[in-house]
Amino acid sequence: MKESILETNMNLGELLLTRMKQYGDSIALIEAETGRRYTYKDVIDRVQKLTHGLRELGVRKGDVVCIWLPNHIDYGVIYLACSFLGSPVQTMNPLETDDEIFRRFQECRTKYVFTVPTQLPQLWRIRLKLTTRLKVIVFGQADNCESYEKLLQNKGERVTSDADLDPEKTPAILLSSSGTTGLSKTVQLSHSNIVVNVQQIASIYCHQPGMRCVAFLPMYHHYGGVCVLLTGLYNGLQIIVMSEFKFQTYLQLIQDHKCEILHVVPAVANLLVKQNIVDKFDLTSVKIIHCAAAPLSQDVEKSLMNKFRHRFISQTYGLSETGVVAGTSDNKHKFGSAGWITARTEVKIFDPEMGNEMPPGKFGEICVRGPQVMTGYINMREENTNAFTRDRFFKTGDIGYIDSDGFLFIVDRIKDIIKCKGHQVSPARLEDVMLKHQDVEDAAVIGMADADSGEVPQAFVVRRTGSTVTSEVLKKHVAENVPSYMKLQGDVKFIDRIPRTPSGKIMRRLLKEPNSKSKL
Repeated sequence: MKESILETNMNLGELLLTRMKQYGDSIALIEAETGRRYTYKDVIDRVQKLTHGLRELGVRKGDVVCIWLPNHIDYGVIYLACSFLGSPVQTMNPLETDDEIFRRFQECRTKYVFTVPTQLPQLWRIRLKLTTRLKVIVFGQADNCESYEKLLQNKGERVTSDADLDPEKTPAILLSSSGTTGLSKTVQLSHSNIVVNVQQIASIYCHQPGMRCVAFLPMYHHYGGVCVLLTGLYNGLQIIVMSEFKFQTYLQLIQDHKCEILHVVPAVANLLVKQNIVDKFDLTSVKIIHCAAAPLSQDVEKSLMNKFRHRFISQTYGLSETGVVAGTSDNKHKFGSAGWITARTEVKIFDPEMGNEMPPGKFGEICVRGPQVMTGYINMREENTNAFTRDRFFKTGDIGYIDSDGFLFIVDRIKDIIKCKGHQVSPARLEDVMLKHQDVEDAAVIGMADADSGEVPQAFVVRRTGSTVTSEVLKKHVAENVPSYMKLQGDVKFIDRIPRTPSGKIMRRLLKEPNSKSKL
């Protein structure tokens, strides 16, 4: 994609509805559990009707609307209707705790919530503590709630965005950062941020209208909501929406719908190469595999390539704060790389301690500047100041390098690096080595305080079914594949599962808690 054709000064709803009109009667969305489906015309009609229905309900520019739902066939309809009204959409994990939801409602001054009846008892508890009035819109029927379907009972004439809306400044989406350390932060992404990034992602993905994919990644997350859902609608895909991820059901859907595209995170990529059940399904329709949200082990990447007989695995790199920054496409890819820098985006590698820019091939902190980078965190002036360099490059906290050909490689997170006897030990590298062992289903490495070494790497491992592999065997395996200063000096603990965020990132803080149990 040439930079000159990237639209920026545009409402998100206008971008998508203008684009979707060309797809007409082709299928846009299918509900995996029921088979219910919408054409692109249906989606446009529902967006127009919901926009009018919300306006009649009292929703106005600046009113924050929360989508507190599992993945839903109408998730994108809500996104786009709110866009036309200039109402920021706040996304929420349906499994979040009372305290976190209350804090985020207070922080964002949330006025409206879309949810389902099963979540109402929790919502009523939270609403009692709020200082602002909260209106609830429910799918189905429930007392003291507005019915979603009733909001659609109007003619749904053509809608246009608020003339006073400034796409560069008006928030479109309020995302929660991963929150793997400390409290999560609310990321403000403007209409322009999302409009540009959808086009950037589309240029990386190179999808053709009518291609099919399964949407199981959480739509409250940037990967699931923007990369899969909104970009999928922009590209004219047929999207099969799973409300809950079940691996065997996922495989069945890929087979039944003959999906050409897979959107996965490393944990699911690992299942695809290690679970024997995969071979019971016909997945020969798959032409493209996209992986993002966390670094993909090169061993798993190679295994995926071999299993699906693909020339490369398409990877993308980004954060909630920056959107997608880099990616790999059919004509721009390199093994192990997170990809090529997207149009209108600048990436520099800085020494995190000295602040000087690093030359090609040298590790440092990845810093990003571009029109898709967030406007800031809500109510966090000091954090916003510290998040950027003086010339407005966002400091990602990720360690990586750019090679002489311009490809970006991710090494680890600054905060995750283990400092052992003066050496910097990468947990991601140790995890990569352990995942190469045939008896390891999943693995995570953390740094544990040590009087002599400062920190030592300790591993948590999920054995493959039926395996009795010991810690001594795994320590020896690691020692044979890394420099001596990186070997596992701490314990190897066997647990039932590695705690991860829905986007696939390892929640290391849970592993570091002293009362963490082996039944995680």
